[in-house]
Amino acid sequence: MRAFGIGLGLALLGLGHHSPTPITCALATLSGSKRDEPVHWWVTDRAGGRIVALDEELFAQWVVTVPCPVGVARAEDGLWIVSVPGGGGHEGSVWNRLDARSGLGDSRTMGEYAGIVGLSDGGALGLIGPAPTREWIHLNRNGETLRRVDFPGAVHLAEIRGRVLVANGVGEVWSFGLDSEMSEAQHAQLGGTSRGVAPGPGGGWWWLGSNGELLLLHADLSVRWRRWVGERAACLDGDEKRVWVVPNDRSAAMCWDASGRPEGSFAMPHMGAKAARLTESGGVLIALPGALLELGPKGELLRTQAGFDHLVSISDPGP
Repeated sequence: MRAFGIGLGLALLGLGHHSPTPITCALATLSGSKRDEPVHWWVTDRAGGRIVALDEELFAQWVVTVPCPVGVARAEDGLWIVSVPGGGGHEGSVWNRLDARSGLGDSRTMGEYAGIVGLSDGGALGLIGPAPTREWIHLNRNGETLRRVDFPGAVHLAEIRGRVLVANGVGEVWSFGLDSEMSEAQHAQLGGTSRGVAPGPGGGWWWLGSNGELLLLHADLSVRWRRWVGERAACLDGDEKRVWVVPNDRSAAMCWDASGRPEGSFAMPHMGAKAARLTESGGVLIALPGALLELGPKGELLRTQAGFDHLVSISDPGP
């Protein structure tokens, strides 16, 4: 196991010996260790000051120490890491990209952090700045800003195949293409405050509201169907086949298919769920403040992993 400092106080620790991936090859180059550590998930442990790379069994393989990390996102062969070195929620954020081609890129200082999504070309989308003057930004893989759009009050974003959804805190949503003019954007007013969004079937979107409703939206943002999921529903993740909705109390995490039928459920053993990500098998990985829970497609508990200080986000799965 090795550790050293790089860039803005980042340090690397390598654990385990398995199959290499593009990001771990970059880590190995920086640390001088062998390129044979597997990574399936990256999780952000804010209070622990670290990004932790986990294998499919949720065992730690790499630890990247970062001052107060708040977000992590896969993007092609790289990884975007967002931190708030000052620790305050309203302070500026620092964005770094780690990839197999160039290692650790230059740091980019941005405004207050509110969200990140990695892109298939290695770039990223983000929400930055105080809520009243919040902006949506599009960065290329080198961290250069390609586009900025004002979205006051924006709280969540999602992207799939070049289409973007942005949701604000008063129930408004916009859908637009990465390269299209905002005059061409679709817009809708929904009820309640957004608690999460995700790509859905047929070019549509999943939307979770503070009013306890789960909506499946068409591509034009009209409502295809709605389900009551409870006012404690805190986060979601979905794709073309299903969506998982996770509460922040001890009620049930629920899975719904694209037709609105329930597929699985699991009574949460602890309160405080912070994030959720679909697994490749159709289950879900849930971040509690100090532990991870992985559920199967029907809600069966597959595995857990503890030992974290305060988890706040999970990357997409993959190598």
